[in-house]
Amino acid sequence: MKGTASRAVYVGDSAFMAGERHQAGEGSLLLVLNGYEKLTDVPEDQPYPIYNYAPYSTSYALQGVPAGSTVYLIEGIDWKKVTQIQGSAAVQKAEFAPGEMKM
Repeated sequence: MKGTASRAVYVGDSAFMAGERHQAGEGSLLLVLNGYEKLTDVPEDQPYPIYNYAPYSTSYALQGVPAGSTVYLIEGIDWKKVTQIQGSAAVQKAEFAPGEMKM
């Protein structure tokens, strides 16, 4: 990222999270994705599942949100829970369902 104009979406201490930023016009969409996997015990004669997503709890702070912006958190597997966030740059504690993405 140092050699490009890209910026981090969030700051956190987890290696299991991923982030994306999409911009259009005056707005932007920030995505934070749970990539945590918990390996399960599988008998040697059974195929191992490709994906083993599991619930995950972590903290993160959004980066690059202009001061005074209105920020909404859209979450849940079906993205039906919407909450307005005050102080978007503050550290937020989050519970992620397996494979969940928060916008």
